[in-house]
Amino acid sequence: MTIGVEAMEVEETTNVFTQFVGDNIDLSIVSIQGNTPFHSMGLIKVTSPAPSLPDPQTTAAVHRVKLKALDKAKILRGAEVKILPFTNRTRTGINTITCLPITELVSSVTQDQLLLTPGDTLWAAGWVIKAQDPEFPHSNWNGRMKSIHADDVKQRTQIHFLPIIEGDPNDLNTIFTTLKECTRLSADRVTIVTFDLPIWLKVVDIIKQTNLPIIPRLGGFHLLRSYLGSIGNIMEDSGLLELIQLIYPGSTTANRILDGGCLIKQSVLTSSSMQPSISTS
Repeated sequence: MTIGVEAMEVEETTNVFTQFVGDNIDLSIVSIQGNTPFHSMGLIKVTSPAPSLPDPQTTAAVHRVKLKALDKAKILRGAEVKILPFTNRTRTGINTITCLPITELVSSVTQDQLLLTPGDTLWAAGWVIKAQDPEFPHSNWNGRMKSIHADDVKQRTQIHFLPIIEGDPNDLNTIFTTLKECTRLSADRVTIVTFDLPIWLKVVDIIKQTNLPIIPRLGGFHLLRSYLGSIGNIMEDSGLLELIQLIYPGSTTANRILDGGCLIKQSVLTSSSMQPSISTS
């Protein structure tokens, strides 16, 4: 049986942003080896804006081919990513990272626009009018953002599912193999890879030890948790814990809020504290 793979030629786009996203995947029903569950490293490639496709190919149906088990095994072996060994396990790379003072970082960034635009001032002034006239139609901040960006052109994003790297996603060999595979797929472009916090810490350590040309990004959810946790660390002895305990009695929930573990409760507290308080007297 001959299996043919048809490749679609797409228009090359130079002004694109491409990044890779890796995370652990759990298959607990049927695995490649049998019926036992296994954990592997999943990897996708995200490109924005997506390259345009010719019209006939966008409307053509994908041809489905029924394959036998032996043919499937051959395809899987052909797409297999060999695990590369990572020998240095001293975890010294992350210790060489130096955090710069915030003042030095701010001084190196040029402000392209004002922090407070005339539109922001006009929106804030609307609360003064609404305090006098409750019927005055004035949207909250989310509504304002939606209205001013309603006409923005939305870019299409293309997502490629890459071969699964069969190995423990927390193992340094698997992580090192993932980074090398992303570098290979990036060719001469800058390699940007996003991970969650547990894997990201090991990724940073490997990159520093091996000098890989990779920019590691922390996933948005874990970035937010780390940011909120840093606030809790700074405000540890300020009495904020006792204030939160007035709303959520006990120490378990309050401590979780301060370390960034309860995002919903923390967002409720933040939104409540940021409601505008306007005095008209």
